[in-house]
Amino acid sequence: MTNVTARQANAAVPIFCRLDFDSDKGSEGPYNPDSSVFGFRTLLYRYRWWVPVVVLPLAGLSVLIGLHGQNRLTEEPDQPISFIIEDGLPYGITQESVEAAAEGRAISREPFTMMVVERELEWEESNFGELPEGVDVLLSVGHDPEDNDLVLPDGNRVGLAHLGSQEDSSHRWSVATEIRDVFNNNRSMGHGPCAVVGAAQTAAQLEFNGAAARTPLFWGALAALPMAGAVLFTVLWVKFLGDERQRRRRFAEARLQLARVVLELDTVEVPFRIPESQLAESATAEHVEAAEKLRGDWEK
Repeated sequence: MTNVTARQANAAVPIFCRLDFDSDKGSEGPYNPDSSVFGFRTLLYRYRWWVPVVVLPLAGLSVLIGLHGQNRLTEEPDQPISFIIEDGLPYGITQESVEAAAEGRAISREPFTMMVVERELEWEESNFGELPEGVDVLLSVGHDPEDNDLVLPDGNRVGLAHLGSQEDSSHRWSVATEIRDVFNNNRSMGHGPCAVVGAAQTAAQLEFNGAAARTPLFWGALAALPMAGAVLFTVLWVKFLGDERQRRRRFAEARLQLARVVLELDTVEVPFRIPESQLAESATAEHVEAAEKLRGDWEK
């Protein structure tokens, strides 16, 4: 066994007291098992296996969102388009004929109602979307008497309720013009009711297609949120377990070091205690003086 002096042994004892249980970031103070940080770490380590209980549902939620998003992106239109047909319209356009032409064809991703009239639309209707209650699209089947060939853009004959509040009128004009063009193309071929259905299908494709819910980026970002949380929890969990194992290993090494120091101290103390006890048994002044001198040398 290594021989050390009493002073070296006494100096070695406080080594463990200066060891920091959280010393991977440098010495931040003495190890204190009653501190809140130590208690929190102990609590985390004790319930460390609860982390998978949180991570697995997050990963499952991400998968479910992804599957639901895929269904939304690939699903076929299944919502009906309703029609309100004004009486006395030309080209054979009646409520019955339009509904017959629309059966099985007039479907959309979002339900809406189209109203068909012959009159000129009011400025508020065509430009600001102020339509009758319950009407989403207002279509006029009339035309400019000076445009018998139907070649001029006529977006003012279509009103869109949900686009009336937009400050940029270029999009509204583009959509309204395309709806009107589809109607005119079909009407010029003699398909009155089918022309109305075609205009409704165009409105469904352009403005009632559920674009916000059918964007891959939207569903990808939505599915990535819980998955990112699961990955973050997993990384922090693995890092915490590794750091905690290192701390506990350092703690065990420091405790073993302290045990060795105490054992060496006891070994050094034995040669002093035996003669001291022998001298203490004698009552002579010489023995007492020798014992005091021995004790003084030990304390030095």
